[in-house]
Amino acid sequence: MALQTLRKPKSRQPARARKPKIVRRDREMARLQTAANAGDEQAFLAAKCAMDWSARSGDDFMRAVRLALTAGALMAARNLAAEGATQHPEHAELQQAAHILAPPKVIRRSPADPHASADIAWLRQHADEHRNEWVALRNGDLLGSAKSLDALVKIVGDITGVLMTPVY
Repeated sequence: MALQTLRKPKSRQPARARKPKIVRRDREMARLQTAANAGDEQAFLAAKCAMDWSARSGDDFMRAVRLALTAGALMAARNLAAEGATQHPEHAELQQAAHILAPPKVIRRSPADPHASADIAWLRQHADEHRNEWVALRNGDLLGSAKSLDALVKIVGDITGVLMTPVY
């Protein structure tokens, strides 16, 4: 009983007299969400372009990247990830998205084969003679032909610098 006397009585105000809870709804992000849910790439792009991204958080950028992918706006996703990564270098998930969505880089591992044009010329000239076969070429010279790649490898032996291709 002593505890009950120390408690403050509950407010018995009617529901309409209470102050409404203020919920801030981000209308711009809601437009992106609506466009993405509809699969409307054009509406998504229009909503994205209408937004001021300079004050957006890293989480907003990441959400927009996901929405862009949902809407099919792949280039917009790439651009949002790159811009967000620049503005928020501390946001690890955004950095990862920017890396994954970045344009591909061409890395040459070995020099181009200067004799490839001779092999291509041979194929054009002799394709009819070797239809439905595998051929092995080096510098425009036929090293062997067979019905399967495994059989051709056994015939040729050392395949270093050899073009092995099926002829259709």
